[in-house]
Amino acid sequence: MSVPVLVVDPRPLVREALSNLLAGHEEFEVGKPAPSLEEVFLRPLDKTLSVVLVGAPAIRQIDEQALMEGARYGKSVRILVLGDEYSEETICRLLMLGCSGYLPGEASTEILKKAILAVARGEIWAERHLVTRTLQQALAAAGIDAVLTSREREILGLVRMGHTNRQIAELLFISPETVKWHMRKVFSKIGVRDRLEATLYARENNIFPRQDRAERSLLTPARSPRTP
Repeated sequence: MSVPVLVVDPRPLVREALSNLLAGHEEFEVGKPAPSLEEVFLRPLDKTLSVVLVGAPAIRQIDEQALMEGARYGKSVRILVLGDEYSEETICRLLMLGCSGYLPGEASTEILKKAILAVARGEIWAERHLVTRTLQQALAAAGIDAVLTSREREILGLVRMGHTNRQIAELLFISPETVKWHMRKVFSKIGVRDRLEATLYARENNIFPRQDRAERSLLTPARSPRTP
């Protein structure tokens, strides 16, 4: 049985070229291409599962909320992103939003076929460590209030604001060693390796420090640090 697949890209030549390429393989039943994902999501709901091959320009044109809602389009589409050399953080974000995989633009036709067929089977097409990392982040985000203590959330929010461990210690009136101890626990709980990944995680999950912490000047004399 052939796999229904359609191409989404704002560039007419790219849409036509990819559609013609896929139509030349008996494994696929190529549907009407579209210039945007919004157009696909506005089409009458088809309960037949389709793999939607989306070019990078089309992904850039849609906001995250619309992408997340569209990826659950009656569970009748599976989105495979084809395009730019995205960072690992961006690929994980696409997976978190409901996309089923990512393929770099220079992939061969054979790899493209394998990716489409894998996604049609319900698999995720991405490097294994990125799938694992995305799962860790999804689980942490789903239960973030239960996973992190209020103090850990506060520290992670201050990390997001760009504060060093010593500055965080001054703002929270604790010792730098206590900050380091909390940071190790935060890294372990949310599945990140360093401050940069922790910052990206905090941004993705909208974690901020308390407003008074964010606005307090570090030039204000701090009290002697004490452990919480």
